[in-house]
Amino acid sequence: MSQTTLIPCAILGAGRIGWSYDGGAWDGERSVSHAACYDRHPATHLVAVYEPDAAAREAFASGYQGPSDPLVSGDLEQVLALSPQCVSVCSPSEHHAAHIERLLDTNARFLWVEKPVTLALADHKALLQRWRRMGNPPRIGVNYLRRSLPQYAALQAAAAKRAPVAVNATYSRGLAVNGVHMLDQIGAVLGINEAPELDWIEASDAENPSFGFRIGVTRVTVSGMDLPYHCIEISAVFADRRLSVVRSGLELREELAVPNPDYPGFHHLAPATAHPDAELHREAMLDGTYRNLEALLDTDSPLPSTLETSLFAASLMERVTRATQT
Repeated sequence: MSQTTLIPCAILGAGRIGWSYDGGAWDGERSVSHAACYDRHPATHLVAVYEPDAAAREAFASGYQGPSDPLVSGDLEQVLALSPQCVSVCSPSEHHAAHIERLLDTNARFLWVEKPVTLALADHKALLQRWRRMGNPPRIGVNYLRRSLPQYAALQAAAAKRAPVAVNATYSRGLAVNGVHMLDQIGAVLGINEAPELDWIEASDAENPSFGFRIGVTRVTVSGMDLPYHCIEISAVFADRRLSVVRSGLELREELAVPNPDYPGFHHLAPATAHPDAELHREAMLDGTYRNLEALLDTDSPLPSTLETSLFAASLMERVTRATQT
């Protein structure tokens, strides 16, 4: 495929997820940043990067090692004048709403939005309503990468067959930064797009609040922790077993309810057994961002994460924020 037939792509925001997580280039094995994913995908070509901060522009200009020679500009309109057909919104979250609004005025065919979509639920809903009214709207994917991974798909499939008695989730290093991944997964596991009111909240740690609510028969508990490492985990408790995605998403474990040999007539959970494809799960976790780009560009397949499905995390964040401010 010649360069002229490739999809021209642009990135708004030259930060870690925009490019620097991969050190400036795709290493041939995995890609975490948007720039590395564009370098890796056979149908895309990075043509421009928008970054208003001069130091960040210089860091990208001197550090990017990919095959493209993109324009690096602090002028958004200069970038959009190149008519990119796929645009990544990797700017700080407080700018997402304005950037997405502007991109809906362009002829871009694909928008790839980092989480959270916006900081305010009202902005998220307004963008969704505008997008729905468009005659030929762009395809919009949200980079909640866990929705595209088999370890989480197994959890969702089990919950779809039989509602879990409880869902327990833990996170660390900030609800808005890391915990939002887990909020999205709760919505994915339970198959809902908008969150209910909270039953309780404990917010002595404002950055990592804990809270709970119910969805039908399922009791949901989210525990935030002030830890120096990432602890993003989720488990679903069923009548006959517990399924857990642990080690921040790298591994799926199953604990079956079995007879307790020490107490006849009673059952307990057997020792956890790692899923036989655990190593494949690790590989998938490291390729989650690239999987999302593949899904975004494959117009014959459904998107794993959209403006609609990401409403759950947005509405739950809104409820938690409101509760911590009262």
